[in-house]
Amino acid sequence: IEGIEEAGGGGRFQVILDRRMAIRRALSLLGPDDVLVVTGKGPEKYLQVGNVKHPFSDAGAVEDWLREEGRRP
Repeated sequence: IEGIEEAGGGGRFQVILDRRMAIRRALSLLGPDDVLVVTGKGPEKYLQVGNVKHPFSDAGAVEDWLREEGRRP
């Protein structure tokens, strides 16, 4: 996040440390012609916090949100 303003980002941004919640928030803000690209984690099926691995899938988070919204994943 450091350097966003200096790089000319100028837009609004929000820091959400919980990855699942960040994905859900981004999905909820999409318009009909928008595209969301979830990057940064890679193909791992877990999130590592310190020395602990927690099961997690970016695709699974998106699919869960779609199901909850009554849309087809």
